[in-house]
Amino acid sequence: MCTGFCEEVFFRGFLLKRFEARFGFLLGNTLQGFLFGLLHGIPFGITTGKVMVTILLTVLPGTLGWLNEKGFNGSIFPSWLVHGILIFVLHVWNYR
Repeated sequence: MCTGFCEEVFFRGFLLKRFEARFGFLLGNTLQGFLFGLLHGIPFGITTGKVMVTILLTVLPGTLGWLNEKGFNGSIFPSWLVHGILIFVLHVWNYR
């Protein structure tokens, strides 16, 4: 779970805040989401061939940035929780 927490601190807690201050929320959130997606969705898709999960892992990060900033006053807790749940679900799904 620390991996998810550390990633959320970096992407939604650090990068999103910097990008948002420089480019505004829409572009800043899109940039952090794109970077997160590149590091997660693309490698996962290449190694597993699971197209729907790859799309989810590439698109979801922008949604999580919006959830944190607009729904929870900038707290990373919601995306950390969703991140942890997704990691758990993906592990269960892969080991069936």
